[in-house]
Amino acid sequence: MVFHTILKSLRNLRTCQSKGYKTILLGVSFALLDFAEQFPMDLSGITIMETGGMKGQRRELTRTELHESLQQSFGVPAIHSEYGMTELFSQAYAQGGSIFAPSATMRVVATEINDPFCPVAPGRTGVLIDR
Repeated sequence: MVFHTILKSLRNLRTCQSKGYKTILLGVSFALLDFAEQFPMDLSGITIMETGGMKGQRRELTRTELHESLQQSFGVPAIHSEYGMTELFSQAYAQGGSIFAPSATMRVVATEINDPFCPVAPGRTGVLIDR
């Protein structure tokens, strides 16, 4: 069943690519690496976005190592990244680099270490929380 699903996904990617559809291949790091190792192919024109983490499935890699491996396997110039914590309604995206830009829903503030309701003055040490 899994192999049938993978073959269907491959056909869908090829169809989108051949028709010039804007397409995003989105996945957790370990799944994209598994896919890249089993089915290396030219996915130029397709945006690939990893959502980070090996979730205990593989050895952790640096973002640079991960992106280089995926770029080489898929023949794309860049890999995009998403960072999010669903429980905090926070997401940030890196478009082919290592600088993350927050979404409009992310509100991060620095507060006192022992009081999450007391903001710290600029230049002072504190903890970052999402509001």
